Amino acid sequence: MIHRMRAGWKWLWTWGPVLGLMALIFVASSLPKLPSDTPGATFYFSGWMPVFPPPWEAIIKKSGHFLVYALLAASLWRALRSHHLPMHRAALLTAVIALAYAVSDEWHQTFVDGRRASALDVAIDGAGIALALLIALARTRRRAHVVRPADPPSLAHEIR
Repeated sequence: MIHRMRAGWKWLWTWGPVLGLMALIFVASSLPKLPSDTPGATFYFSGWMPVFPPPWEAIIKKSGHFLVYALLAASLWRALRSHHLPMHRAALLTAVIALAYAVSDEWHQTFVDGRRASALDVAIDGAGIALALLIALARTRRRAHVVRPADPPSLAHEIR
C-alpha cells in the first residue's frame, strides 16, 4: 500500500505540471472574447481575461503564448526524461506532443464565441517550445561533461 502511495505521488510530481499547464491552456482558450462594454477604457475583462488597448493586447497575449508553451515543453521534457528516455527521443516526443497540443488548442478556439484559430499563435507556441528544448538540451549536455569528483574513500578502506 505504501509503495502504491509513493508511486502515485511520484507520478503526480512528474506529470502533474504537464497536466496542470494543459488544463490552464484549455480553460484560457475556453473563455469567449466579447466586445468591450466601455469604449475608451484602459482595459476590460472578457470573461476572466483582461483585454488591453493596442498594441499591448498583442504583445501581452503573444508573450503569454510563448511563455506558457515554453513551460509546457520544459515540464514535458522533465516528465519524459524521468522515464530514462534518451535525450534526443525525449526532445522529439516533447516537440511533437507540445506542438500537437498547440494545434489542438487553436482548433478548440474555433468553437468559442469571439475566438478563432491562428497560425501565428501556433508559430509563437512553437518558438517557445523550441527555446525550452534548446535550453534543456544544452543543460543536459553540459551536465554530462561536468567531471564530478570521486567519492571520498570510506573509513573502512583507510583502516585496512
